[in-house]
Amino acid sequence: MPILIDEVIAEVSDSVTQPAEADPLPLQVPLAAAEQDLMQTLALIQQRQDRLKID
Repeated sequence: MPILIDEVIAEVSDSVTQPAEADPLPLQVPLAAAEQDLMQTLALIQQRQDRLKID
């Protein structure tokens, strides 16, 4: 005979990662000068794309 479970009680913690792991990896590793220039260029491109979506 099958058993039906009507209610399940579970405790869930809010944070699964450690505070140091919460930041994305690029914020934890310093970039080289060329990589910084590339990231700034990519950020400008993203901003312009976002503005074009609005227009």
